[in-house]
Amino acid sequence: MTVLPFIEAEKTSGHNVKRACELLKVSRAAFYARRTGTPRPRAVRDAEVEELRKERDQALAAVRRCEADLAAQRNVTQRLMADNTRLLDSVGQGS
Repeated sequence: MTVLPFIEAEKTSGHNVKRACELLKVSRAAFYARRTGTPRPRAVRDAEVEELRKERDQALAAVRRCEADLAAQRNVTQRLMADNTRLLDSVGQGS
């Protein structure tokens, strides 16, 4: 729960912001930073890291899909080669 509305109401009522922040164990810098709406550097950095993680996860998922597709193609190729070998052997024996 955020204490910002309470401190803002105290400020509007003419009470001391410093005292309200002390009682609620919030720094005045944090109160004013949230009040102005500017994100803190750590919040910006966390958002950037989260975006990078999403990109990494998407790239890994694409790699896994490619590996699965290659494995499926490899299985098809092996099966076709085995079938072809069987056919050639049966044709060779019939002559």
